Amino acid sequence: MTRAFGIDTSHWDGKVDWAKAKSAGASFGIFKLTDFYKNVQTGFVDSQAANSWKGTKENGIVSGAWCWLQPKHDPKVQANFYLDAWYKYPTNMPPILDFEDRNVVSWNDMLWRACTWLEYVEEQTKKTPIVYTSWGYVNEFDKQKRSILARYPLWLAQYPYVFTANSKPTVPYPWNDWVMWQYSDKAVGSVYGGQSSTMDVNVFNGDENAMKGYFKVGQMPSQPSDAEKLAILWDAHPELH
Repeated sequence: MTRAFGIDTSHWDGKVDWAKAKSAGASFGIFKLTDFYKNVQTGFVDSQAANSWKGTKENGIVSGAWCWLQPKHDPKVQANFYLDAWYKYPTNMPPILDFEDRNVVSWNDMLWRACTWLEYVEEQTKKTPIVYTSWGYVNEFDKQKRSILARYPLWLAQYPYVFTANSKPTVPYPWNDWVMWQYSDKAVGSVYGGQSSTMDVNVFNGDENAMKGYFKVGQMPSQPSDAEKLAILWDAHPELH
């Protein structure tokens, strides 16, 4: 089985030429969508998000977009900021949480923030979010407490010394399997249309048809009702209450 191949990117890779990424074999592309500044309660949309959303759409590349979870900001505020952008740039994949920041208050606190974000986003979108993390990161958390993450599909970052078509990652507890695997952060960026010297590369745990089936490609991306938009606005702006 030939596993579907994809890249993930952010402003660090510059403006990606998604036509070139497609010709290099990328059938899916995931881009950074939102983050918060570390020292102020202000969010920002990644400077290349719009280009990546447009480029994946124009080139028939299955798309996804993630939120970097900051460890010292309200997770619901971060979630609402992400959802505002996620509805503006609808993707094929469900919401994605990038769960890897080590500048934590405590590991228990960071797990609470992740779970709060995940539960809230699922409640708002009716879609089960994907968690991006690494074996080394998730193993910082208490084994029993992190079992709560098992219900969320895993996008795993793990870099083997040698990667082949038959390679498999070591899946961390509490997961039994993985959906996507970021197997290298050292691919030549220019090969895949990036302006950076290196780029992250990934495989889906299945071929391209399986990937499209899993993400229900071909269905219209969901958009919130007016009531849902109002609820998101209400939650995001407590000063209006």
